[in-house]
Amino acid sequence: MDFDLSSSVPSRRAQPVAKYLLAVQWATEAPEGMRLTAKGRAVLRLSGADEQLHEASDPVVTDVALSPDDPLVYTVLTRRLAAAGEGLLVDPYFKAENLRWILEATSIRRVLISKKASAKERPIIAVALGTLPNGQNVEVRATGDKNLHDRRIVAADGSVQLIGTSINSIGRHETAMVTPEPSIAKAYRDSSENLWAAAEIIEPQHPKDPVPEPAENS
Repeated sequence: MDFDLSSSVPSRRAQPVAKYLLAVQWATEAPEGMRLTAKGRAVLRLSGADEQLHEASDPVVTDVALSPDDPLVYTVLTRRLAAAGEGLLVDPYFKAENLRWILEATSIRRVLISKKASAKERPIIAVALGTLPNGQNVEVRATGDKNLHDRRIVAADGSVQLIGTSINSIGRHETAMVTPEPSIAKAYRDSSENLWAAAEIIEPQHPKDPVPEPAENS
């Protein structure tokens, strides 16, 4: 009977009280153990344990400021991207030097950029994809659609976070990551998938790959 309502660490032992919490929908099962539901957190709030409630809340669903004065700003950003699983990063101005970080520190599998904004960057991204270890694990596409503007993360579970600036500018400018309400999130999710489906794939290229011979005129 040692399930702690104030703990943010999931319980891995099936105690009798855990069965009760599941039955009254104060907790729910998750792959990593058990977590409080919204109802469970409300009960915790009524108990007066405000500090414990704050610790039990999932930080992934809250908005967060990304300040250039915060020495952990990249840690916060990486944690958010990692939480998106095999999701989609939409950033018109994404640069090749960020690919290693995406591959090594996150599970992001798709990156959508702008053709107009990345005219000079696309060949460099192609070489990075062809030379980085595990470069084949991420796909980058470029769209010429003028509707691409807002930076966002579409997680594998469909949730959406909006980013106030390009990934390249994090740490240089004050910005934030915001979780929109469901109807707005759906609009962003649908538009992102439509843009992705119509975008041009940036094929990986290795500097040592042979250059194709031009076709002879018949």
